[in-house]
Amino acid sequence: MSNKKNNDRLESEDKLEIAAQIAKQSKKVAHTYESIESSFLRIIRWLSSWLDRLLFNQKYSKIIAFLLAVLLYIFVNISDTSLGAITQSGYVISEIPVSVTVNDEVYEVSGLPDSVSASIVGDMSDISMLKNSNSYKVVADLTGLGEGTHEVDLIAKDFSSRLNVSINPSKAVVTIKKKVTWRFNLGYDFVNTDEMDSMYVLGTPTLSTTDVMVKASQTTIDQVAFVKALIDVKDQTATFTTEAQLAAYDASGNKIEVDLIPSVVTVTVPVSSPNKTVEVVIQPVGDVPNNMAIDTISLDHSSATLYGPDSVLSKITNLVVQIDATTLTENSSYTAPITIPSGVNKTSVSRVIMTIALGEKVSRVIENVPINVYNNTNGYRFSLGEGQDAVANVIVYGTSANIDALTADDIDVYFSMQNIETGTQEIQLSVSGNNSLVVYELEQPVITLDVIN
Repeated sequence: MSNKKNNDRLESEDKLEIAAQIAKQSKKVAHTYESIESSFLRIIRWLSSWLDRLLFNQKYSKIIAFLLAVLLYIFVNISDTSLGAITQSGYVISEIPVSVTVNDEVYEVSGLPDSVSASIVGDMSDISMLKNSNSYKVVADLTGLGEGTHEVDLIAKDFSSRLNVSINPSKAVVTIKKKVTWRFNLGYDFVNTDEMDSMYVLGTPTLSTTDVMVKASQTTIDQVAFVKALIDVKDQTATFTTEAQLAAYDASGNKIEVDLIPSVVTVTVPVSSPNKTVEVVIQPVGDVPNNMAIDTISLDHSSATLYGPDSVLSKITNLVVQIDATTLTENSSYTAPITIPSGVNKTSVSRVIMTIALGEKVSRVIENVPINVYNNTNGYRFSLGEGQDAVANVIVYGTSANIDALTADDIDVYFSMQNIETGTQEIQLSVSGNNSLVVYELEQPVITLDVIN
């Protein structure tokens, strides 16, 4: 118990000693702060007293006023210069069209650039306003100039007067020529034909005039090869009447800028949809392997409607679709595209799906098929060589169902006189039949022919 009391007494003494040291240190800090504050106030009072004597002394007041005025002047001018430098900016406008002031009813002008550029320097706010404006332009003023070659200034117009504008190029060498007038026959062209349904056919248009006056310099007139009315046929499905713009072209088809009188004509264009429905015929190419032949072919479309000019349709009797017979080894389905004949614009069927059935191949000879003669446009007389008759024997190959019903009337054996000359010569015969699933072969494919005029 005695030891515990001693320890408590020692701890109390230590705490009192620490508290005394803290109080002593605080007094030192407070004294130092009071000393610094006193020194600072003495310096301020001294400076204030010195400035009072300087500013309010008549001897120095004028000098001080002068120095203050100079400093203020320098500050203001430096600020204005810096601000001006900051707000100044540059901008380039490219592709400004060049307009011309001239009597274009009388004169043709060449040599002017299509466009120029302009370099702009000025305040940023003025340039910003310019960017949002389209009122400015560049003009070549040819007022008072006659025929000949002249150097003219290209002048910036309707730009803000606060902007510095520099045109590039600033000059142009132009040639001025008097216009003359010539008469041309008027042709026509259909435009946007790719945006018209191909099942429709355009007829020959009727124009409100067939003549047009072309006005330009003689040099330009000499380049004009033809003038055409441009007829827009987009989405047309029936006969229509419209207005067509005229255009002049050189021999290479390049457009030429001239005055056209009239510049627009009225046209009426017949629109029709001639069509013809023909049979789809499957033509096997090559032999079916394994001594087999095609017995039947069933089609999802046995016919197709063709659209095009009557002159083309009248020459088409069927649509032939070829298939490779060498690939057929069993009954199967087959899809084949339909090729549109030349001159036909459109067909109602683009492909056919066929079901093919095979059978055993057999053969048969059909005798005494008459030999026909075609294309004797020269009116030649002819006779067959000695011992020859005007008939031929034909071997047919196919399934029994296809060849058993054939007769000589179903087969055409023929030759063409189109390229034959007079004299004795050997002629190659050709053969075809009305059943495309049968193969036709001549026993004697060559005959001798005597031709006289």
